Amino acid sequence: MALGFFLPWMSYAQNPTENIRADTVISIKTPVLLRPSFWFTNKLLGAQVGLGKTVVLKEKHVFKRSGKEKTNIKSRVLSGNLGYYNQPGLHQNTLLTAEYAMTRANCRGFYTEFTPLLGVSRTFLPGTTYEVDAAGNVSIDRNAGNWTLTGGFGLGLGKSFEDKPFNSLKTISARMITQVFYPNFRFVSLKPSFQLNTTWELNRLQTLVDKKIKYRYCHEK
Repeated sequence: MALGFFLPWMSYAQNPTENIRADTVISIKTPVLLRPSFWFTNKLLGAQVGLGKTVVLKEKHVFKRSGKEKTNIKSRVLSGNLGYYNQPGLHQNTLLTAEYAMTRANCRGFYTEFTPLLGVSRTFLPGTTYEVDAAGNVSIDRNAGNWTLTGGFGLGLGKSFEDKPFNSLKTISARMITQVFYPNFRFVSLKPSFQLNTTWELNRLQTLVDKKIKYRYCHEK
């Protein structure tokens, strides 16, 4: 590993006008991620919890003749979530979703995030709902509500704490979520909301991922 790192520098010293590339792939163990979050708007308040797995991990280092180094880290996390929110006076909703979080971080641990999601939801109506059958008999429907499909995406900013190896808290982030529910009483319901997220590492549960590391040695200052 060390020899593979220094050989490009030796070549770079001999050819200072050329850009040098060095790539490597290593298999590492990454913890399963616990992802609790809260979301709200002016009309609803909710929470969700999810379990995630890192499926893609890429690290890129760019070195310049001036001695400066630029580092970018890209990751992809696939997770399943169980969520609940209450919209007073309208309904309560339970959601089961899958999301694919795509993040890009700098060397200081700050990152941007784009997260598409897809799932199903079950709406429950508050209060007492009566049902009338074909014969005109009236009964109480204790499970009043409906099933809908939901999809959407989120845009966010966050801070990673991976530089603290003994800290189980991995990230804190905030993002705007836009979700579509179908079918809905308005045919399609569009619901934007604000979400606060944390990610915790479950260090006793480990999965393997191939970490791709790229080195670039540029002649530009």
